[in-house]
Amino acid sequence: MKILLSAFACQPNRGSEHGLGWNWVRALSRDHSVWVLTDQLNAPAISAAGEIPNVRFEFVACPLQRLRTRPVLAWIWRYLWQYAAYRRAVQLHREIRFDIVHHVTVGTWRLPSLLSRLDAPFIWGPVGGGQDIPRGFRGTLGVVGRRLELARSISQLMSRHDPLIRDTLTRATVVIAANTPTRKVLESMGRHDVRQILETAIEPAALRLPTQPRAGRPLHVFWVGEFHPRKALPLLLEAVQILQDRVALAVTVVGEGRERQRWERISRRLGVSGHVTFLGRVPHREVLSLYADADVFVFTSIRDTSGNVLLEAMAAGVPVVTLAWAGAPEIVSPDCGILIPPSSPEQVVRDLAAALERLAADPDLRQRLGEAAQRRIRKLFTWERLTERMNALYREIRSASQTGAGDTAP
Repeated sequence: MKILLSAFACQPNRGSEHGLGWNWVRALSRDHSVWVLTDQLNAPAISAAGEIPNVRFEFVACPLQRLRTRPVLAWIWRYLWQYAAYRRAVQLHREIRFDIVHHVTVGTWRLPSLLSRLDAPFIWGPVGGGQDIPRGFRGTLGVVGRRLELARSISQLMSRHDPLIRDTLTRATVVIAANTPTRKVLESMGRHDVRQILETAIEPAALRLPTQPRAGRPLHVFWVGEFHPRKALPLLLEAVQILQDRVALAVTVVGEGRERQRWERISRRLGVSGHVTFLGRVPHREVLSLYADADVFVFTSIRDTSGNVLLEAMAAGVPVVTLAWAGAPEIVSPDCGILIPPSSPEQVVRDLAAALERLAADPDLRQRLGEAAQRRIRKLFTWERLTERMNALYREIRSASQTGAGDTAP
């Protein structure tokens, strides 16, 4: 089929949203001819990566580039980009006549896609963003984080009444939510046939033999992510404080961002800086190799659509300790990790400490959890599996449009 893919964020060798867009392009191009609308700023990285068979990139420039570096105004910039992408899409569709139009990034329901107005079947998603932080956890965010969360809460409320978002929701042939909270938001807005598919996956090549438990060394704990308040690294730091006198452990932290200085200060104040190493930003390829040295991966985020790092850790055969919140419980099952319900920050810290102490004392448990994690990835979360589901949906939509059914709801 001829697919028009909207991927505002799309760059090779990156994690997060950019890596997500890039992986969708690569996955879909194996079976289809794909035209990709993406931001002009991605052009150098994409050009350096070389051509992908069956893919043509259309780089769309957005006015007011200066807005992109400002946290709140950057949202306006992304909004304006959607309009610029639509203008280019109209031209392309007139020439090519796409079978499917599909929006994948930015992957949030709070940003409309004007491509829904094209006279072609339109898929919106998987989109996330419906999750909020657990009640009682705002104190973990710091002053800046609380302000950002307040701004986001206001934006969530406004987005429910945004006519362009509601138009996208109404016009879409199929709407896909990436997690349960987002599905519930979209259903509350009147779309009752929302499907649910995780927005990300793992390449089979990332699956490695699990590392055998190594005796005679501290428990190696790995944490990776953007240094954003919602990632809540201090929960892990406080757990380390509880454990430091009774468990030998070494924590490696990878990432960069606005919270680095505050988190390093917290580490020193808690007296755990001797156990915690901040590596800063590390190229994504090197991050993947760091999983091989980890005994445990800890995911402390209190608001994430899913958590691609969870998939990466599980693919490497590393047992996971995570909060049972937002998209994480849809990735991690009890047989491949330890899930902690977030009742309060104090309770989470205690449970994190207990989970790490348990894993430190039981190498066989770590091995069983790591092996089960890899099995779960192979069964459910490879790009091959995700592409199979999307191809089935494409065929369903095309069949419905050819017969004039027009309704692909289950």
